[in-house]
Amino acid sequence: MTNDQTINLISDHLLMCIIMNINQILAICAMLSPIVYTTMWILGGILQSDYSHIRDDISSLFAIDAPNRRLFQAFTFTSSLLLLIFYLGLHEGLNDGSTDFLGPFLFILSGVVGILVALFFPLEIGITKWIASKREVKFCP
Repeated sequence: MTNDQTINLISDHLLMCIIMNINQILAICAMLSPIVYTTMWILGGILQSDYSHIRDDISSLFAIDAPNRRLFQAFTFTSSLLLLIFYLGLHEGLNDGSTDFLGPFLFILSGVVGILVALFFPLEIGITKWIASKREVKFCP
């Protein structure tokens, strides 16, 4: 084996290790996102005494004038960003990027929309409670 072949073999091995590490980082991002989101939901019930996991929606945690709004926005932003990082690498990871583009593109779009909603389109506080109070719940005998 010549020096050039040895160098090529080592460089190929290093490249495979780098790609493997990037794929592992992307997989970790995908696993952390729902953990961050669920942690936000649980903390919402702990930090806000009037928040009910059953009655209130998650959007009311980062509604306008909600207590700890910035904290819950940061959780939502982080969760969406972790998914976005995963989605960006998803297309390349599937058959070396030769597969359909639409699926990963829609995933990327959902990550971007999640970030935009968390930052620029907060819910008005009390709107879900008002809607819930206007609903009539009927039970069949």
